[in-house]
Amino acid sequence: MWAPCSEVCVDEMLIGFRGRCPFLQYMPSKPDKYGLKVWVLCECFTSYCWNLQFYLGKPSPTAKHEVGLGKRVVMELTVGLTGTVTADNFFTSRDLGQQLLKRGMALVGTIRKTKPELPPQLL
Repeated sequence: MWAPCSEVCVDEMLIGFRGRCPFLQYMPSKPDKYGLKVWVLCECFTSYCWNLQFYLGKPSPTAKHEVGLGKRVVMELTVGLTGTVTADNFFTSRDLGQQLLKRGMALVGTIRKTKPELPPQLL
């Protein structure tokens, strides 16, 4: 069995698809505009996909926007791993960093200036 090194990264990808599917996503910034959205955890040195999770959308049409989606995704994808996680600004938050620290992991990532958790001195 293969085990990843201590450095992994989390990102999203869109698998192009135009058929009928209840969780089809539209992402205008991607080369394929329609498809299946997947959260992917890859090892940094070999780009080997270690874990993935399909995004199925909101549980129901009346459900509210899920708060902490990025944190939940990273925590679920990194179960059983140690080391450093690299993520973009969608996933990165102070709370995620603290949760990973409790697991013995580190977080490297960009963060949005509009996050309310950032102190004014840091901006």
